[in-house]
Amino acid sequence: MPKKQGKIRTVDVHTGGDVHQIIVDGVIDLPGRTVGDKMAYLKNNGDGLRRLLLHEPRGGHPSHYADLVVAPSIPGAKAGFVIMEYMGYPLYSGSNTMATAIALLEDGHLPMAEGRQDVLLESPGGAVTVTANCRDGKVIDVSYKPDSTAFVAQKGLSLDVPGRGAVKFDVVWSGCFYSLIDGPSHGFALTKSEEAELGAFALDFMAAARDKIPYRHFELGDQGPAVFVLWTGPAFRIDDQTLGRRISPVVYPKSVSRCPSGTGTTAAIAQLVERGEMRSGDRLKAISCWDTEFEGHCYEVLPYGPGVGCRVEVTGDGWIIARKEVIVNFDDPLTPGDGLKEILA
Repeated sequence: MPKKQGKIRTVDVHTGGDVHQIIVDGVIDLPGRTVGDKMAYLKNNGDGLRRLLLHEPRGGHPSHYADLVVAPSIPGAKAGFVIMEYMGYPLYSGSNTMATAIALLEDGHLPMAEGRQDVLLESPGGAVTVTANCRDGKVIDVSYKPDSTAFVAQKGLSLDVPGRGAVKFDVVWSGCFYSLIDGPSHGFALTKSEEAELGAFALDFMAAARDKIPYRHFELGDQGPAVFVLWTGPAFRIDDQTLGRRISPVVYPKSVSRCPSGTGTTAAIAQLVERGEMRSGDRLKAISCWDTEFEGHCYEVLPYGPGVGCRVEVTGDGWIIARKEVIVNFDDPLTPGDGLKEILA
């Protein structure tokens, strides 16, 4: 008898205002050895899952994400996770990593110990070590160290954006390529009231940059067109080893992150390291347009690629806001296809 209905169980976590639906049940064990392989299978054969959770009528939140928990392949890893966003399937994301760890620990899928505990997870981009600070059944904060080096790939670029004029920017790799644009130069203080216009301006920039700016990693190769912009403010001194900086990430085609994002925080640090404003051992308090904060610790500066690179640990917090069962009715004309029926358990 043809499948008429399916169910998916999610644990929803917000990190600094970004909402992540962590899928913990209801999807088959996807083909593929590594998490990267499973991501490729889902992208090519089951994209209906991403569309179901992120697009209207079930989704539509401007800062909405989903993560599918899968079996890991890396020895010692406790879980893997495939990241789904409006723009597609990124290899890595800091806030998605934080949210997944919080859901797995607080919902009982991984054992929680009082105090600090390390958990090895596997993202599509590789291994990531998460340190969770736990108390009374709650993850108080979570830190992660990605297995990658951030660096400024191109600096001092300028692009004429129709309707916006000349836009100066740097291109920074921090797990993905961000175009870093100075907010005050375009009249932005990077506050909540500017969220819609920050997004509109960034999308105009992405459209102009699409065929003009190469986003190519010297080791990983072509990374596709511009899909990430990071609005930045000036850094300011908090204490001898800590700076503060307002930042606002925008992700194609509709997301203005309510949190600073992990990769955004790392990109902001890499730019400051390249400018000589931060050094190994320094920290950055990254403040979003919603005034939520992540802290980045630049724990290593090293020669890398075209110049200098840095390795960053990012810390943030998050909150479970829902445990829900998503009913998938295949007679519903607004239920997406794209392989959804085939991957539901």
